[in-house]
Amino acid sequence: MTKDTVEIDAIEKSLSKKNFAEFITTWAQMKEHYAKFYSETLRLLKKNLSEEEIFEWAERLSTRKGTKSLACLVLTLGNPYLQHEEDVKRLLLTLGDDSNWETREAASDAFASVLLKNFDKVYPQFQRWVRHDSENIRRAVALAAKKVAKTRKHEYGEPLLCLVEPLLSDKSVYVRKNLGPFAIGDGLLRAYPELTMKYVRKWSLSQDEQILWNVAMTFSAAEGAKHCDEAIPILRRIAEDKRRYVWRAVASALRNLGRRKPEEVKPELKRWFNNEKRRGAAEIALHYIKRRRKK
Repeated sequence: MTKDTVEIDAIEKSLSKKNFAEFITTWAQMKEHYAKFYSETLRLLKKNLSEEEIFEWAERLSTRKGTKSLACLVLTLGNPYLQHEEDVKRLLLTLGDDSNWETREAASDAFASVLLKNFDKVYPQFQRWVRHDSENIRRAVALAAKKVAKTRKHEYGEPLLCLVEPLLSDKSVYVRKNLGPFAIGDGLLRAYPELTMKYVRKWSLSQDEQILWNVAMTFSAAEGAKHCDEAIPILRRIAEDKRRYVWRAVASALRNLGRRKPEEVKPELKRWFNNEKRRGAAEIALHYIKRRRKK
């Protein structure tokens, strides 16, 4: 019998007795909470407890320092929002704004689960949360949108893009790093390519430097390479912006695009050398593309 089996058997024993104290003691003894251990724990919780009991345990787990991440994942079992709307919202805000980054990461799964299972009902609440005072909550909404987009349900595409739209001008470093290159570039663009490109083209006409940064960084993700032909005209225009913050984002996006699509990007960048407004972005992008090829 392997160590993994022994640990999982111990968890199942405590759950079969619905003994929370024993479960916590067993959990605390585990030296490594690896992915399989989490998934098996969730499976056993669902097997041994009712939905009401599962939510009760999630609440209790959320108050303990070592089990907050687990509490987030337990919230994804079933749909407690239907019976405990206010309590679930309270838990999401508490866990999503936790000081521990691992808890915040797990909380984004809970945000996504609640949004996915109660889309029409909870959507207005998520619209309010994109303007929450905490950057952690705003980021959690962006990540939830990315995760819900994985369903590729047609009817969710436009609402999800509208949901993250207010975040485009968000100055928080924590939000922006997870928005343009990740939630949009790696998530929404992958799930809804035509619709997302329609929105990106619209956003690219903005004068707001943070919105333009997010537009450019959308194409820094691997998925952006599939839209290279559409990206280049957008980046060409944004590259003429005088603000260093904006044209450096263009350079960063083209660096990544150029590594994936050198035959399309390098000739374009060489032409930019003849344009004083675009030359700075071209020099930086080509420098890093060439350096990567030498390695």
